[in-house]
Amino acid sequence: MPKAHTSGSTASTSGTTPAMPTIANATPARGEPGHKGRGRDDLHGDDRGRGRGRDDAAGDDRGGDRGGDHSHGHDSTASFTFSSDNQSVTAMTVTSPKGTRSLDLTESTFKTTVGTNDKGVTAVTQVVQTRTEDDEVETSRYSDKDGDGVFTETFELEVRTTTPTSTHRGTQHQFTFNADGTIASDTLVLATGETRVDAIETGEKYLRTTIDGRTYVVKTVAKGTEYHFEFFRDDNGDGKWTEVAEGHGDASAIDAATQMVSLVGLTPLLQAANAVVG
Repeated sequence: MPKAHTSGSTASTSGTTPAMPTIANATPARGEPGHKGRGRDDLHGDDRGRGRGRDDAAGDDRGGDRGGDHSHGHDSTASFTFSSDNQSVTAMTVTSPKGTRSLDLTESTFKTTVGTNDKGVTAVTQVVQTRTEDDEVETSRYSDKDGDGVFTETFELEVRTTTPTSTHRGTQHQFTFNADGTIASDTLVLATGETRVDAIETGEKYLRTTIDGRTYVVKTVAKGTEYHFEFFRDDNGDGKWTEVAEGHGDASAIDAATQMVSLVGLTPLLQAANAVVG
């Protein structure tokens, strides 16, 4: 698996402890209002519809308030039916405040991890679901460490697979960098071409890093025990960094030393955006 290089240091994708990446700002950008507008009823039954900042009628491509609720359905749980050898998922049910429903699994693939849960029983302790849609690949990780049969989502990442267009151009930012490569300022680029300063606030951190030969700006926003993260690229060098991936997770998705999203294991997920020109 390729390695993710960060400001000269390396975040290993193996089981070894990676070198800690350089953090851009100790107190980086206001959780940019939240990209709501995808308008799909997601796996968790919450109508997130993030929409990747697709342009709304007002010309403000934010389409919501990312600075608000970053939980994105963490009040939902999942239950699975497994094959006799615990290697396959044969059914999946999601329970949310909207109710309980069974999901169509035709667009999904699954990977199960079998281990010993807190009850001392050998069982499936983790499920990773990958779902492919028209313009993105979504990867979700569910955990049942206590062995009660209820799986909670601990990580999700949505990766864009198509280049933004004039009508669906994606969220774009302009960043200025300090001499050491850290982020000095963040400016949101609206659909109208106007710009709006996205003030860097406490609980928000930025990192400029190279992953699999591509330069990213990674933003992590902490909200209580939940975290939201975004990945931006400027492939064509026009100074506008386009969001190519976004996600959320709990503390298990976070590097404890940096308090930013851990880059370990993300390289193959981000490769879904290789064809995108940010």
